[in-house]
Amino acid sequence: MRGLLYESNSAARCDVEVAVLPAGNLQVRAGRDVQSWLLADLSVEPRLAGVPAVAVLPDGRRLEVLDADAFYGALGGGRMRWVHALEAHWGLALLCTAVSIGLVAWFVMYGIPLAARVTADLMPDEVHDLIGREGMDAMDRYLFESSQLPAERQAQLLGVFADVVSVIGSDHDYDLQFRRSEAFGPNAVALPAGIVVLTDELVALAEDDAEIAAVLAHEVGHVVHRHAMRRLVQTSVSAGLIVAITGDDPTGGASPSQRQRSLPSATSRATIAPRSLASPLVPPKCAKHRSPHTRGDPACPKYGKLRSNSLE
Repeated sequence: MRGLLYESNSAARCDVEVAVLPAGNLQVRAGRDVQSWLLADLSVEPRLAGVPAVAVLPDGRRLEVLDADAFYGALGGGRMRWVHALEAHWGLALLCTAVSIGLVAWFVMYGIPLAARVTADLMPDEVHDLIGREGMDAMDRYLFESSQLPAERQAQLLGVFADVVSVIGSDHDYDLQFRRSEAFGPNAVALPAGIVVLTDELVALAEDDAEIAAVLAHEVGHVVHRHAMRRLVQTSVSAGLIVAITGDDPTGGASPSQRQRSLPSATSRATIAPRSLASPLVPPKCAKHRSPHTRGDPACPKYGKLRSNSLE
């Protein structure tokens, strides 16, 4: 095999003949001068398609073998390394790329949600309680104000909520909270720990308690299926996947103290105003919020159609 031998301290080179001997030696012949080294003492660079094979000798000199296929074949018993096989065959490389993209897409669309659901179901109730209470505290600091509903009206709505829970969510502990928020508007939201927040604006918009019951049923469905915790886990895993693939720091290089001063805690950020778990209503009819998949429940004829799509 023809090669080029470069000196370690200059660009000088000479033509050489290279041979890989059965005894595991590399022989380099330059005219009458013949030298030999153990293959184990050489530093052979990874194979790249379309370029000469490169080996660094123990004394620092650099050897380039022009017939890379023959050289690497002699080193590996004639078997091509799989990386070089991909580099040498564009069709195979494109196929592997497409398969990789497909696997990542499947993992993002189905794998992460499945893992989030299993994780949320296995989490102890203490974790749900901690994150739910912390999220509620953050929303009180940044989003909500105290409710202006009279105590009598709150008591009526607590009764409505108790009826809803008795039908579709009695296996959990619940805490209905009343808040006012111009930014959040006529809305309701479910947090971990069974916390359901109902805004004064929604109560004012509703034509009757049956419409409020439909909204509360939707939020109870989120609690039953632990959607808030699943979304928190799913978001965290997705962010970690993006960092692992891109190496990008989502904090923008801010120090821990800077992040702590500028934002609430991580669990609070994940649960504050989770729009995907909220129930935005389209004026003027709260009935527009009701799911097209709702079904009447004879156990609660007082409020009619309670079951929402979140329970299916």
